[in-house]
Amino acid sequence: MLNGSKVGSPSLVAYGVLTIVLGMALSASGTLMTNPMGEELGYLLAEVFTGICLVIASVSVGVMRAKINSTRNVAIYLLAWTLSVVSWFVCWILQPSTEDFSLLLSLAGLHGLFWGLWCVGLALDFRSLRGRAAILCFFGGTTCSIGIILATRSGIGKLSAVTAAACYLLFLGTQTLVTAALLHRQFERKNVLVRS
Repeated sequence: MLNGSKVGSPSLVAYGVLTIVLGMALSASGTLMTNPMGEELGYLLAEVFTGICLVIASVSVGVMRAKINSTRNVAIYLLAWTLSVVSWFVCWILQPSTEDFSLLLSLAGLHGLFWGLWCVGLALDFRSLRGRAAILCFFGGTTCSIGIILATRSGIGKLSAVTAAACYLLFLGTQTLVTAALLHRQFERKNVLVRS
């Protein structure tokens, strides 16, 4: 399974808090966008905040997984991430109009794919706990699905995109904190954390 000191409840809490803070920052950007002179600046800030958060989360989880898991497990994780991004890209290409493409919603959707894959990875790590693994798979599936739908939406105005991304990221952060609470005891128990 996992080593609790490397990938445990604290990393889930940190990602959850980071995502909630990002959602609040996007809400603040939306408030800035209500002023016509601040619309472009607010949207640009929202894109930058979302991109930086995605890079931080991806790099930190990639480093943690590489330290803990075998090369085979990391390859499977990267393959799943790549397939998810390819699915998102195919859905985006199939949209009737790509002229009003929202980079912000795409980044928010990638956050959903990222968190969904993390949930599935946790479900695999805790597959001996069938009920919790099923909940984690449900979280991962719904999050990926909503992320793909959100990322492939076209024709949404900038303020609406910021509002949708803020709500979605607040949802992701809350879901992450619920997952941390769900798995907290398992990260403390040695018989679950020690690889047999």
